[in-house]
Amino acid sequence: MSLAMWGTLLGSVAAVITLMYLLRLRRRRVEVPFGPLWQQVLTEKRSNRLFRMLRRIFSLLVQILVVALLLTAIAKPEWTGNWGVSEAEPATQRDARHTLLIVDTSASMAAQDGPTNRLMRAQKEAKRVLDNLPSDERVLLATMARDTVALTEWTENRTILQDTLATLSVQHTGTNVNAMTRFARFATQALTNARVVLFTDQAFPPVAEPAVKSLDLHVLSVGASDSSDNLAILDFKVRSHLGNALQYALYYKLKNYASVPVDVGVYLLGDEQGKATTRADFEENSPLLPPVYHQLGPGEERVFEREEIDLPGSRVALMIRPKTTSDFIDVLPIDDVAFATVPQRRDVRVQLVGPGNLFLHAALETASNVTVSPVSLPDYVSTKGYDLTVFDRVVPSSKASGNVLYVNGKGEQAPFKVLGDVKGGALRVPASVRTHPLMRFVKFVDLAATPLQRLRRRKGDRIMARDRKGNPAILAHTDTLSRWIAIGFDPVATEWVGHYSFSIFFMNAINWFFSEDVRMQPPQSLAREWQIRLPWSGVDSVGITTPKGTKIEALVDRGSTLAYTGSEVGLYRVQPPEDNQEPFVIAASLASVEESQLDARGQYPAWEAEPVAVSQDEVRTLLDASLWQQMVLLAMLILLVEWFTYHRRWTA
Repeated sequence: MSLAMWGTLLGSVAAVITLMYLLRLRRRRVEVPFGPLWQQVLTEKRSNRLFRMLRRIFSLLVQILVVALLLTAIAKPEWTGNWGVSEAEPATQRDARHTLLIVDTSASMAAQDGPTNRLMRAQKEAKRVLDNLPSDERVLLATMARDTVALTEWTENRTILQDTLATLSVQHTGTNVNAMTRFARFATQALTNARVVLFTDQAFPPVAEPAVKSLDLHVLSVGASDSSDNLAILDFKVRSHLGNALQYALYYKLKNYASVPVDVGVYLLGDEQGKATTRADFEENSPLLPPVYHQLGPGEERVFEREEIDLPGSRVALMIRPKTTSDFIDVLPIDDVAFATVPQRRDVRVQLVGPGNLFLHAALETASNVTVSPVSLPDYVSTKGYDLTVFDRVVPSSKASGNVLYVNGKGEQAPFKVLGDVKGGALRVPASVRTHPLMRFVKFVDLAATPLQRLRRRKGDRIMARDRKGNPAILAHTDTLSRWIAIGFDPVATEWVGHYSFSIFFMNAINWFFSEDVRMQPPQSLAREWQIRLPWSGVDSVGITTPKGTKIEALVDRGSTLAYTGSEVGLYRVQPPEDNQEPFVIAASLASVEESQLDARGQYPAWEAEPVAVSQDEVRTLLDASLWQQMVLLAMLILLVEWFTYHRRWTA
């Protein structure tokens, strides 16, 4: 307490006590035998003179002395033996400081490469830093993962910070250091004397040096000093087998981050009931197949493919673990599991209208779930009752609705226009549509379209194939009313029917017509933002159930894109807008090359506690009590003496 503050408090309290003493005393009523004898003695004579009003000045001074002793004790003075009063100056002068504490909660912080995992060590270090910060320092606590989130406001309340720190848990996501630096810059840009302290394992690309200096970034590393052994699933997909729609093909990518070779066991788990959402749910079921072992060398990354697999149910999980006889210890379990949805194909009825084409008929029936019904043009009525109608070298007299495929046909009722025939030539797939579901695995090697119908491209049409001069050879169109494909050449005359891409194209076409790639959403990585297109239009928001059963409401952007990204591995269930529609399932895994690499990267300034200024003067004590304690004892002694003398009628 400063001398000015001490004087202000003493004057204020002394003034209040003095005003209380100025109050008029009420006399006590006493019974006497004869009143007139006492009237002269008891006659009250009022006087406005100050010394008459303060006739108990001794008692007032005692009370003011007691208050002065208590206020001086609160100021916590120290007696060094030098007489005089002076205010202590701090060893170093600084403005009130702001410290932004950021705790890394990304997936790599779950690595168990010590007695505790990395997050527990980070929480312990953050608590130590909080205990060493000055009491007047304002602190904001935040977490860093794929997103950086503030958990508190700027506060000096250490209890709130400690309680919030104890509730942190690992998120199954990657680390976005750019988001962290942006957040730190915005949080501290209006503050003076601000700094950032990051508690992390440094398992992310290094922060640029200019950003480290501008943020006054300090790092407390909690990673392992040596490289950690880790196995990871970097990718996992399930596709229908090209030759048999009732069976499937698996694709998965594994990586060994250790410096020693290891035998990896791969386990495939399923769920026929379609209810499993987490790793624990799948582990309750027996593996669908015997485990397969792959040997991975130090730092090796490989892609594996398994075909003709029977998968009951609509969802599967792939798990890996090192061979039991190995001394290898996989320290990060989050990236040892990946999830996928199984594409469920329904029976498809196809109406083939035309003079008859056995090649086309066979290509359409490549998938075992497709049934083709040949119909001549005179017998054609409508597309009603069929999932897909194919017009082979003919066009109906009225516009066809629904899913329609035109093969080398032209007419007034066609949804496209033919400008005439051209010589054509070698076919090419534009680079912009090579990943399109319709053109997957389709390459026109040594195939020329001669002659070629010159199709006119209109708004909403996409060119799937063209000749060397840019003339469209295959067009695809989709809108809210129908989908159609137009092939501008004869597959038989161009000998396309003998090319391997012929059957693949028509199988892709059936998948595209029935939106299999929308219904069967590819697995998502939790290391980056999701870009998911929902199969429903005109929806503003949807309900989502996370793998652990938490229900949330998520927004849907224009184009039916889901504005949400999960934070835990497993299967997410998106509730459809109508009860009669099938729910949409999203499979999410870590699948991050960077996050599974557990080695620390980058060099940063370390955090150090500021030295506490200690007075060099000798502080003297009496009876092992400091000066302020002695003053409190003296004040209590004075009050005790006054109480005793008052009740003995010595000062009453």
